[in-house]
Amino acid sequence: GGELPLIKYHPQSIIAVVYMGIVASALAFVLYYYLLKEMSAISVSSIIYITPVVAILIGWVMLNESITPQIITGMLVTFVGIFVSQMKEYQKYLSRKTVQKYN
Repeated sequence: GGELPLIKYHPQSIIAVVYMGIVASALAFVLYYYLLKEMSAISVSSIIYITPVVAILIGWVMLNESITPQIITGMLVTFVGIFVSQMKEYQKYLSRKTVQKYN
């Protein structure tokens, strides 16, 4: 058999991996549980659906990637889905406010 290629680890690469693995994950974890304390689980979980839209926008701004009509359609479908899922939560919120107002 042949030998495996030698891999060279650069300090910047190691630092970046550690940062993404520990700092970014820890921040996401803390933020997620903070939002769960402040909002309903349905509202917090719907935030996850925005991730691809943000990735598309970052790619467009930073990497000069093109945004096609199909991508725009997908983004609109995503936003409509989030809106529809949040309407029920918003109606519950309004009904709680109404009950509190009359008590």
